[in-house]
Amino acid sequence: MGILGDRIPSAQTLRRLLRDRGSDLLAELQPLVARLARWLAEASAVDAEPAAAEEEAPWEACAVDGKTVRASFDTARGTPRTHIVSARLDCGQTAVPDKGNELTALRQLLPELELEGRVVSIDAAGCRKDIACTIAAAGGWYLLAVKDNESRLHAHLQRDFAYLDRTSAVAHDRCQTVERAHGRTERRTCTIMGGAHGILDEIDPDRRGTALGCVVRVVAERTVRGRTARAVRYYITNLPVTTGAARMADLVRGHWRVENSLHWVLDDTFQEDRCRLRTGHAARNMAALRRIALNFLTLLQQYFWPNMSIRRLRKMVARNPARLEPIMAL
Repeated sequence: MGILGDRIPSAQTLRRLLRDRGSDLLAELQPLVARLARWLAEASAVDAEPAAAEEEAPWEACAVDGKTVRASFDTARGTPRTHIVSARLDCGQTAVPDKGNELTALRQLLPELELEGRVVSIDAAGCRKDIACTIAAAGGWYLLAVKDNESRLHAHLQRDFAYLDRTSAVAHDRCQTVERAHGRTERRTCTIMGGAHGILDEIDPDRRGTALGCVVRVVAERTVRGRTARAVRYYITNLPVTTGAARMADLVRGHWRVENSLHWVLDDTFQEDRCRLRTGHAARNMAALRRIALNFLTLLQQYFWPNMSIRRLRKMVARNPARLEPIMAL
Protein backbone atom coordinates (compact mmCIF):
# COMPACT_ATOMS: atom_id res chain seq x y z
CA MET A 1 0.00 0.00 0.00
CA GLY A 2 2.99 2.31 0.53
CA ILE A 3 3.64 2.59 -3.22
CA LEU A 4 0.28 4.35 -3.64
CA GLY A 5 1.47 7.42 -1.74
CA ASP A 6 -1.41 9.69 -0.79
CA ARG A 7 -3.77 8.26 -3.36
CA ILE A 8 -6.83 6.30 -2.31
CA PRO A 9 -6.82 2.75 -3.77
CA SER A 10 -9.57 1.96 -6.23
CA ALA A 11 -12.28 -0.57 -5.41
CA GLN A 12 -10.67 -3.05 -7.82
CA THR A 13 -7.31 -2.72 -6.03
CA LEU A 14 -8.93 -3.37 -2.65
CA ARG A 15 -10.75 -6.42 -4.03
CA ARG A 16 -7.50 -7.87 -5.38
CA LEU A 17 -5.79 -7.24 -2.05
CA LEU A 18 -8.54 -9.01 -0.11
CA ARG A 19 -8.71 -11.85 -2.63
CA ASP A 20 -5.01 -12.62 -2.96
CA ARG A 21 -3.78 -12.13 0.61
CA GLY A 22 -4.21 -15.27 2.67
CA SER A 23 -3.79 -15.74 6.40
CA ASP A 24 -0.78 -13.41 6.36
CA LEU A 25 -3.17 -10.44 6.20
CA LEU A 26 -4.78 -11.45 9.49
CA ALA A 27 -1.32 -12.10 10.95
CA GLU A 28 -0.26 -8.56 10.07
CA LEU A 29 -3.39 -7.21 11.76
CA GLN A 30 -2.86 -9.30 14.90
CA PRO A 31 -1.11 -6.53 16.93
CA LEU A 32 -4.07 -4.23 16.24
CA VAL A 33 -6.51 -6.99 17.17
CA ALA A 34 -4.65 -7.62 20.43
CA ARG A 35 -4.82 -3.93 21.33
CA LEU A 36 -8.53 -3.84 20.55
CA ALA A 37 -9.12 -6.86 22.79
CA ARG A 38 -7.24 -5.18 25.64
CA TRP A 39 -9.17 -1.91 25.21
CA LEU A 40 -12.51 -3.72 25.12
CA ALA A 41 -11.65 -5.61 28.30
CA GLU A 42 -10.66 -2.35 30.03
CA ALA A 43 -13.85 -0.66 28.86
CA SER A 44 -15.93 -3.53 30.19
CA ALA A 45 -14.15 -3.30 33.54
CA VAL A 46 -14.85 0.45 33.74
CA ASP A 47 -18.54 -0.09 32.97
CA ALA A 48 -18.92 -2.72 35.71
CA GLU A 49 -20.52 -1.56 38.96
CA PRO A 50 -17.92 -1.46 41.79
CA ALA A 51 -20.29 -3.11 44.26
CA ALA A 52 -21.11 -5.90 41.85
CA ALA A 53 -17.42 -6.44 41.11
CA GLU A 54 -16.77 -7.00 44.81
CA GLU A 55 -19.62 -9.45 45.28
CA GLU A 56 -19.09 -11.53 42.14
CA ALA A 57 -16.07 -13.50 41.03
CA PRO A 58 -13.91 -11.51 38.56
CA TRP A 59 -14.83 -13.58 35.53
CA GLU A 60 -14.90 -12.25 32.00
CA ALA A 61 -17.56 -13.76 29.77
CA CYS A 62 -16.31 -14.69 26.30
CA ALA A 63 -19.05 -15.81 23.90
CA VAL A 64 -17.92 -17.94 20.94
CA ASP A 65 -20.37 -18.39 18.10
CA GLY A 66 -20.49 -18.93 14.35
CA LYS A 67 -22.05 -16.87 11.57
CA THR A 68 -22.51 -17.56 7.87
CA VAL A 69 -21.85 -14.86 5.27
CA ARG A 70 -24.89 -15.77 3.22
CA ALA A 71 -24.01 -14.11 -0.11
CA SER A 72 -20.45 -15.48 -0.24
CA PHE A 73 -21.33 -18.62 -2.23
CA ASP A 74 -20.22 -19.06 -5.83
CA THR A 75 -22.39 -21.46 -7.82
CA ALA A 76 -20.14 -21.46 -10.89
CA ARG A 77 -17.03 -22.48 -8.96
CA GLY A 78 -18.90 -24.68 -6.50
CA THR A 79 -17.69 -22.59 -3.55
CA PRO A 80 -19.91 -22.83 -0.45
CA ARG A 81 -20.83 -19.95 1.83
CA THR A 82 -18.10 -18.73 4.16
CA HIS A 83 -18.79 -19.56 7.82
CA ILE A 84 -16.90 -17.52 10.44
CA VAL A 85 -16.49 -18.52 14.09
CA SER A 86 -15.92 -15.45 16.26
CA ALA A 87 -14.96 -14.78 19.88
CA ARG A 88 -16.55 -11.49 20.87
CA LEU A 89 -14.24 -10.45 23.71
CA ASP A 90 -10.94 -11.28 21.96
CA CYS A 91 -11.87 -9.99 18.50
CA GLY A 92 -10.66 -13.40 17.33
CA GLN A 93 -12.09 -15.34 14.43
CA THR A 94 -11.38 -18.24 12.11
CA ALA A 95 -13.08 -19.49 8.97
CA VAL A 96 -14.61 -22.94 8.75
CA PRO A 97 -12.59 -25.05 6.24
CA ASP A 98 -14.37 -25.95 3.01
CA LYS A 99 -14.43 -29.64 3.95
CA GLY A 100 -14.81 -29.07 7.68
CA ASN A 101 -17.46 -27.86 10.08
CA GLU A 102 -17.85 -25.40 12.96
CA LEU A 103 -16.31 -27.86 15.39
CA THR A 104 -13.12 -27.93 13.29
CA ALA A 105 -12.92 -24.15 13.41
CA LEU A 106 -13.51 -24.14 17.18
CA ARG A 107 -10.59 -26.50 17.72
CA GLN A 108 -8.38 -24.12 15.73
CA LEU A 109 -9.60 -20.92 17.40
CA LEU A 110 -9.62 -21.83 21.10
CA PRO A 111 -5.84 -22.44 21.47
CA GLU A 112 -5.24 -18.95 20.03
CA LEU A 113 -7.39 -17.20 22.67
CA GLU A 114 -6.48 -16.05 26.16
CA LEU A 115 -8.80 -18.31 28.19
CA GLU A 116 -7.44 -18.02 31.72
CA GLY A 117 -9.97 -16.49 34.10
CA ARG A 118 -12.73 -16.36 31.48
CA VAL A 119 -16.06 -18.10 31.13
CA VAL A 120 -16.23 -19.36 27.54
CA SER A 121 -19.80 -20.00 26.40
CA ILE A 122 -20.41 -22.06 23.25
CA ASP A 123 -23.58 -23.42 21.71
CA ALA A 124 -24.32 -27.10 21.15
CA ALA A 125 -21.78 -27.40 18.30
CA GLY A 126 -18.98 -27.12 20.86
CA CYS A 127 -20.37 -29.63 23.37
CA ARG A 128 -17.42 -32.03 23.10
CA LYS A 129 -15.10 -33.41 25.75
CA ASP A 130 -11.95 -32.22 23.99
CA ILE A 131 -13.35 -28.67 23.78
CA ALA A 132 -14.11 -28.73 27.51
CA CYS A 133 -10.63 -30.12 28.28
CA THR A 134 -8.95 -27.40 26.19
CA ILE A 135 -10.73 -24.62 28.08
CA ALA A 136 -10.23 -26.20 31.51
CA ALA A 137 -6.54 -26.92 30.86
CA ALA A 138 -5.98 -23.26 29.90
CA GLY A 139 -7.37 -22.09 33.25
CA GLY A 140 -10.79 -21.04 31.97
CA TRP A 141 -14.36 -22.08 32.67
CA TYR A 142 -16.63 -23.50 30.01
CA LEU A 143 -20.40 -23.20 29.64
CA LEU A 144 -21.57 -25.60 26.92
CA ALA A 145 -25.12 -25.99 25.64
CA VAL A 146 -26.43 -29.57 25.43
CA LYS A 147 -28.90 -30.54 22.71
CA ASP A 148 -29.86 -33.63 20.73
CA ASN A 149 -26.44 -33.84 19.11
CA GLU A 150 -25.40 -35.35 22.46
CA SER A 151 -28.54 -37.45 22.79
CA ARG A 152 -27.39 -39.63 25.71
CA LEU A 153 -26.26 -36.68 27.81
CA HIS A 154 -29.36 -34.68 26.86
CA ALA A 155 -31.68 -37.52 27.90
CA HIS A 156 -29.82 -37.95 31.18
CA LEU A 157 -30.17 -34.26 32.00
CA GLN A 158 -33.87 -34.33 31.18
CA ARG A 159 -34.39 -37.33 33.46
CA ASP A 160 -32.48 -35.86 36.41
CA PHE A 161 -34.13 -32.46 36.28
CA ALA A 162 -37.54 -34.14 35.94
CA TYR A 163 -36.78 -36.03 39.15
CA LEU A 164 -35.73 -32.76 40.76
CA ASP A 165 -39.14 -31.27 39.91
CA ARG A 166 -40.90 -34.14 41.68
CA THR A 167 -38.89 -34.07 44.90
CA SER A 168 -37.12 -31.56 47.11
CA ALA A 169 -34.55 -34.04 48.41
CA VAL A 170 -31.91 -33.03 45.84
CA ALA A 171 -29.66 -30.08 46.68
CA HIS A 172 -30.01 -27.32 44.11
CA ASP A 173 -30.30 -23.58 43.61
CA ARG A 174 -32.97 -21.79 41.59
CA CYS A 175 -33.77 -18.25 40.53
CA GLN A 176 -36.47 -16.65 38.41
CA THR A 177 -36.56 -13.38 36.47
CA VAL A 178 -39.48 -11.67 34.73
CA GLU A 179 -39.08 -9.03 32.02
CA ARG A 180 -41.84 -7.05 30.35
CA ALA A 181 -41.00 -5.02 27.24
CA HIS A 182 -42.17 -4.44 23.68
CA GLY A 183 -45.55 -6.05 24.32
CA ARG A 184 -44.16 -9.35 25.56
CA THR A 185 -43.48 -10.97 28.92
CA GLU A 186 -40.47 -13.24 29.35
CA ARG A 187 -40.07 -15.43 32.41
CA ARG A 188 -36.79 -17.32 32.85
CA THR A 189 -36.16 -19.92 35.52
CA CYS A 190 -32.56 -21.09 36.04
CA THR A 191 -31.85 -24.21 38.11
CA ILE A 192 -28.42 -25.63 38.89
CA MET A 193 -27.39 -28.79 40.73
CA GLY A 194 -24.20 -30.65 41.44
CA GLY A 195 -23.73 -34.38 41.89
CA ALA A 196 -27.37 -35.47 42.11
CA HIS A 197 -27.76 -39.22 41.39
CA GLY A 198 -24.14 -39.46 40.29
CA ILE A 199 -24.77 -37.49 37.10
CA LEU A 200 -21.34 -35.87 37.21
CA ASP A 201 -19.67 -39.25 37.77
CA GLU A 202 -21.44 -40.69 34.73
CA ILE A 203 -20.49 -37.79 32.44
CA ASP A 204 -16.88 -37.50 33.61
CA PRO A 205 -15.95 -40.31 36.03
CA ASP A 206 -12.41 -39.18 36.83
CA ARG A 207 -13.12 -35.41 36.80
CA ARG A 208 -9.56 -34.88 35.57
CA GLY A 209 -10.31 -33.90 32.00
CA THR A 210 -13.40 -31.73 31.91
CA ALA A 211 -13.44 -30.92 35.66
CA LEU A 212 -17.25 -30.88 35.48
CA GLY A 213 -18.72 -28.78 38.29
CA CYS A 214 -22.49 -28.63 37.86
CA VAL A 215 -25.35 -28.90 35.37
CA VAL A 216 -27.80 -26.14 34.46
CA ARG A 217 -31.36 -25.93 33.17
CA VAL A 218 -32.97 -22.74 31.90
CA VAL A 219 -36.73 -22.68 31.25
CA ALA A 220 -37.80 -19.67 29.18
CA GLU A 221 -41.48 -18.79 28.81
CA ARG A 222 -42.41 -16.01 26.40
CA THR A 223 -45.94 -14.63 26.31
CA VAL A 224 -47.11 -12.45 23.41
CA ARG A 225 -50.77 -11.50 22.97
CA GLY A 226 -51.92 -14.22 25.33
CA ARG A 227 -49.93 -16.98 23.65
CA THR A 228 -47.08 -18.60 25.57
CA ALA A 229 -44.08 -20.38 24.02
CA ARG A 230 -41.86 -22.49 26.26
CA ALA A 231 -38.23 -23.48 25.65
CA VAL A 232 -36.00 -25.64 27.86
CA ARG A 233 -32.21 -25.46 27.53
CA TYR A 234 -29.53 -27.51 29.28
CA TYR A 235 -25.88 -26.69 29.95
CA ILE A 236 -22.82 -28.27 31.50
CA THR A 237 -20.04 -26.26 33.12
CA ASN A 238 -16.94 -26.62 35.26
CA LEU A 239 -18.03 -23.66 37.39
CA PRO A 240 -18.74 -24.77 40.97
CA VAL A 241 -22.33 -25.14 42.15
CA THR A 242 -21.59 -22.36 44.66
CA THR A 243 -21.64 -19.93 41.72
CA GLY A 244 -25.37 -19.65 42.31
CA ALA A 245 -28.35 -19.76 39.98
CA ALA A 246 -28.61 -15.97 39.61
CA ARG A 247 -25.00 -15.60 38.44
CA MET A 248 -25.33 -18.63 36.17
CA ALA A 249 -28.47 -17.17 34.58
CA ASP A 250 -26.54 -13.98 33.76
CA LEU A 251 -23.76 -16.00 32.11
CA VAL A 252 -26.26 -17.99 30.03
CA ARG A 253 -28.09 -14.85 28.98
CA GLY A 254 -24.80 -13.13 28.22
CA HIS A 255 -24.00 -15.66 25.50
CA TRP A 256 -26.93 -14.50 23.43
CA ARG A 257 -25.74 -10.91 23.54
CA VAL A 258 -23.26 -11.91 20.84
CA GLU A 259 -26.27 -12.19 18.51
CA ASN A 260 -27.35 -8.61 19.27
CA SER A 261 -23.98 -6.90 19.66
CA LEU A 262 -22.14 -8.68 16.84
CA HIS A 263 -24.16 -10.74 14.38
CA TRP A 264 -27.21 -8.49 14.17
CA VAL A 265 -25.07 -5.35 13.84
CA LEU A 266 -23.00 -6.95 11.08
CA ASP A 267 -26.16 -7.83 9.18
CA ASP A 268 -28.12 -4.63 9.78
CA THR A 269 -25.43 -1.92 9.85
CA PHE A 270 -22.63 -3.43 7.76
CA GLN A 271 -24.92 -5.42 5.41
CA GLU A 272 -22.57 -8.41 5.64
CA ASP A 273 -25.08 -10.95 4.29
CA ARG A 274 -25.46 -8.91 1.07
CA CYS A 275 -21.73 -8.69 0.31
CA ARG A 276 -20.83 -10.70 -2.82
CA LEU A 277 -17.05 -10.89 -2.27
CA ARG A 278 -16.42 -14.60 -2.67
CA THR A 279 -13.24 -15.39 -4.65
CA GLY A 280 -9.99 -16.39 -3.01
CA HIS A 281 -9.66 -15.14 0.57
CA ALA A 282 -11.84 -12.06 0.02
CA ALA A 283 -14.85 -13.13 2.10
CA ARG A 284 -12.77 -14.14 5.12
CA ASN A 285 -10.50 -11.07 5.04
CA MET A 286 -13.41 -8.69 4.61
CA ALA A 287 -15.21 -10.35 7.52
CA ALA A 288 -12.14 -9.72 9.70
CA LEU A 289 -12.00 -6.05 8.68
CA ARG A 290 -15.70 -5.60 9.48
CA ARG A 291 -15.22 -7.00 12.97
CA ILE A 292 -12.20 -4.77 13.59
CA ALA A 293 -14.19 -1.73 12.43
CA LEU A 294 -17.10 -2.72 14.66
CA ASN A 295 -14.80 -2.99 17.69
CA PHE A 296 -13.37 0.46 17.01
CA LEU A 297 -16.93 1.85 16.88
CA THR A 298 -17.82 -0.02 20.08
CA LEU A 299 -14.90 1.61 21.87
CA LEU A 300 -15.93 5.05 20.62
CA GLN A 301 -19.44 4.39 21.84
CA GLN A 302 -18.38 3.19 25.29
CA TYR A 303 -15.84 5.93 25.97
CA PHE A 304 -17.17 9.04 24.20
CA TRP A 305 -20.67 8.69 22.72
CA PRO A 306 -22.65 6.21 24.87
CA ASN A 307 -26.01 7.49 23.60
CA MET A 308 -25.17 7.22 19.91
CA SER A 309 -26.01 4.14 17.84
CA ILE A 310 -23.36 2.17 15.96
CA ARG A 311 -25.04 3.16 12.68
CA ARG A 312 -24.70 6.88 13.41
CA LEU A 313 -21.15 6.46 14.68
CA ARG A 314 -20.19 4.65 11.50
CA LYS A 315 -21.52 7.52 9.34
CA MET A 316 -19.79 10.11 11.52
CA VAL A 317 -16.41 8.36 11.31
CA ALA A 318 -16.80 7.82 7.56
CA ARG A 319 -17.26 11.58 7.09
CA ASN A 320 -14.42 12.46 9.46
CA PRO A 321 -11.85 9.68 10.14
CA ALA A 322 -10.11 11.97 12.66
CA ARG A 323 -12.85 10.93 15.10
CA LEU A 324 -10.78 7.77 15.67
CA GLU A 325 -7.83 9.72 17.08
CA PRO A 326 -9.06 9.65 20.74
CA ILE A 327 -9.20 5.83 20.60
CA MET A 328 -5.75 5.53 19.06
CA ALA A 329 -4.39 7.75 21.87
CA LEU A 330 -5.60 5.39 24.63
